[in-house]
Amino acid sequence: MTFWVLLFLVMFSCTSALTERQFQVSISCSKCEVGGLTPFTLTGNISGNNIKPTGYELFHGVGYYKFYTEGAMTYYQALSTCKNDGAHLAIINSQTEEEVLKSIYAKNPSAKPWAYLGFNDIEKEGDYVTIFGERLCDTGFMKWHPGKPDNHEGNEDCGSMFRHGGLNDLYCDKHGPWPFFCEYELPGHPSPKIS
Repeated sequence: MTFWVLLFLVMFSCTSALTERQFQVSISCSKCEVGGLTPFTLTGNISGNNIKPTGYELFHGVGYYKFYTEGAMTYYQALSTCKNDGAHLAIINSQTEEEVLKSIYAKNPSAKPWAYLGFNDIEKEGDYVTIFGERLCDTGFMKWHPGKPDNHEGNEDCGSMFRHGGLNDLYCDKHGPWPFFCEYELPGHPSPKIS
C-alpha cells in the first residue's frame, strides 16, 4: 500500500507542476525486494511551494512580471519591493521581453512614462551593470531610447525603460515616485544572487 500512496504523490507532484506549483520528491528505501514476502520500508517526502507570487502575470517562455504603477520614491525601494516578492527588478534580455513590458505598460496609460529596471551605472558613470553584476551589454538587450543615456543634471544613474520602448537612465532618488517592473524567473531558470 505504501508504494501506491507514494506513486499517487509522485503523480500529484507532476500534475501540480503543470498548474504553477513546484514539488520536490525525496525517496529512500531499505531492503527494497519487490518479489516474495520480504518486508521493506519505503519512505517519501514531498514539499512544495507556489511558484507565482501574488499579482504576477505569466508570459509563456519569457517570465512572470508585476508592474508597480504607483511606483517607489527611490530605486532602492523598488529593489526592496521586488526582493520582498521573491523576485528582482526586471532585466530585459531580448526584444521579446521588451515587447512584453511594453504591453503591460500599454494597459496602464496613467503611469509615468519611465519605469525602473534592474540595471545602473552607480559605481562608474557610463559603465552599466545589472543588479547581478553582469555588464548590460552582455544581457542580450541594449537598445536605448533616442538621445539616451544622457545623465541629465549629472544625476541619472539608475536604469529604466520608456513606456514605448528603449532603455533610459533615470534619477535613483529624485522626482519619484517612479513605476517599476519586477520579474520572477521561470522554473528551471533561477536568477543569480544579487550582490
